Amino acid sequence: MRKLFLLVMAIASTVPAHAGLITTLDQNQFTAAPGGQFTITGFFTVTDTVTLQFVVDYLNGLTPPFPLPPLHLGIVGGTVEEGSLSINGSFLDVLEGGYLGPTVIDGPTVTADSSLRTFVVPANAQPGVYTYIYSFPWLVESGSFTGGFQGATFTVDVIPEPGTLVMTMSAFFLIAAWSWRRRRPTGQWRKLPRSSIREAAPPLDDYLTARGRHEACDISAVMPC
Repeated sequence: MRKLFLLVMAIASTVPAHAGLITTLDQNQFTAAPGGQFTITGFFTVTDTVTLQFVVDYLNGLTPPFPLPPLHLGIVGGTVEEGSLSINGSFLDVLEGGYLGPTVIDGPTVTADSSLRTFVVPANAQPGVYTYIYSFPWLVESGSFTGGFQGATFTVDVIPEPGTLVMTMSAFFLIAAWSWRRRRPTGQWRKLPRSSIREAAPPLDDYLTARGRHEACDISAVMPC
């Protein structure tokens, strides 16, 4: 029953008809290597006269770019209850523990800017850009709350580690050099250095002598050659 309630609240938080609470992130584009971490920071805007209590937060993974698989992020100081994948590869994860932001908000107000959560990129993550919606199903303790909970979208650009990139480039150049040598024609003429040509050429005197003997043989068949 609790999961069903939280799921309904999470869906309402992503597409509210009227946002009674708006989540704003200071930065919504992050870059991290596999196994790396990043922290999202931001603030909340509450438009109704209401007291809201933090319960749990959600991470909605949107459809990843083809052919990348869905990427569930880890968190620091808590656990992730991974949701089932939809037919298009999206999912809804429940984040429990490790939340860093305010736990009670009295509206109407704009909260102070603060850290909200630290995420961890899995060590086996494939390079690519992944998109998420970070949202909250706040519990209404008192007052009148007429709106929904609007989450915030952010992207994570997963890049390979420098060592992995160097190894990949080295392997690429080795394969390219090997392929070039296999395609290179055999028996082709190669230019020799001048010193080798001088050593291989016969002396001029020997050439003239041999030519003279050849002409003499043509003139007189009697002259022995």
